[in-house]
This record gives sequence, structure tokens and C-alpha cells, in this order.
Amino acid sequence: MKLLRVALDVPLDTLFDYRVPDGLAIEAGDRVAVPFGTRQRFGLAVETASRSEVAEHKLKEVTRVLDGVPRLPPDWLEFIRFLAAYYQHPFGETLVSALPPWLRSLRPLPKKASAVATAELSGTRFVPSHARTAAQAAAIERISPTLE
Repeated sequence: MKLLRVALDVPLDTLFDYRVPDGLAIEAGDRVAVPFGTRQRFGLAVETASRSEVAEHKLKEVTRVLDGVPRLPPDWLEFIRFLAAYYQHPFGETLVSALPPWLRSLRPLPKKASAVATAELSGTRFVPSHARTAAQAAAIERISPTLE
């Protein structure tokens, strides 16, 4: 049985354990939908585990992986963990608050939001080609070598 520790936007400084259904590939940094109480909630997969302190029959399953954006990088998750500890705030609340509102939803992402998120999370700079002026293109050409 594969277990997943999920951060939720709740005022508790803990991760919640969920079973991963067979055939569902989930890694740390994936956005997921999970049952919490009587409803479905947005969560972020933080780590996998081999065992849980919760009895096996009480563990609920991850409902689905939310597609549309790449997995959040491990160094970003560690940075948010540092911020939560530094500001003494629950990790789940800090993590979810650091995401843009449209990434915190269980609804499918619009195509434009998915493209922006993919560019931002993959470390590239997203500037639509139709929005770039000649002066902007020249400035990008001048400073690009200094950014690498």
C-alpha cells in the first residue's frame, strides 16, 4: 500500500495521510483532490510514506490528480516549509497561500492559465509573443546573457 502525505489549507500544523489507489501515479509536488470531512478539498502532495499512524481501515484514498500544470519543484516545497517554520504558521496554509488562486481550485484550469502556470513552474519567463514590443525584445536580447 502506497501512502501519500498531503498538505491542506487548514489551521493545523500537520500533513494528512491518504492511500494512493492502484494505477494512480502521484509524486511530491502534485496537486490533488482528497476527501476531507464531508467534502472534496484541494491538497498538495508533499511526500510519500511507507506507514501511517492512522489505522489502515480509516485512511481515505486520493480522489484524483489535478492535471494542467507541472509538478511543483522540491526546492520550492522546502522553501515554503522554511517560511512556515520561520513565521510559525501551519505548513498547509502557508503552502496553499503561496499559490496563485487559480491553482488552488479543484476546477480544471483554463488553457491560458495552464500555459502560464507551465511556464512559471518550469522556470521559463512567460511573455506572450503578441505582447512584446520591439523595445522589449531588444531589452531581453541585451540582458539575457547576464541572466544565465
